[in-house]
Amino acid sequence: MSEILPIFGPLFQRGIAVGKDMYFEQLQRRLIETLRSLMGNGLLTERGLARSAGVSQPHMHHILKGARALSPEIADRILRALSITVLDLLDSREWERREGVTAGLLLSRSAL
Repeated sequence: MSEILPIFGPLFQRGIAVGKDMYFEQLQRRLIETLRSLMGNGLLTERGLARSAGVSQPHMHHILKGARALSPEIADRILRALSITVLDLLDSREWERREGVTAGLLLSRSAL
């Protein structure tokens, strides 16, 4: 079961679903949800985002409504246009969980 956590950082005002693990597909969905939130709050326009990311406005519209897939290339363009990285899409609890997993792996490897 996922819980809803606020997106951290000054750009993000809306809650996002945080699950146990993070995979690429979830990260793509989170980016799209973040973009929708920024637009809903009036901090970003579809046209402005499309222009900044170097894609057409109709293509951006289709990505945001789910009619077209968000490619890794366009996702990277969007992240660059907003001056953020995929790490900015993660919640601090996800970081803490990941650090615990990494520490556990290092301990188990040292026992070998």
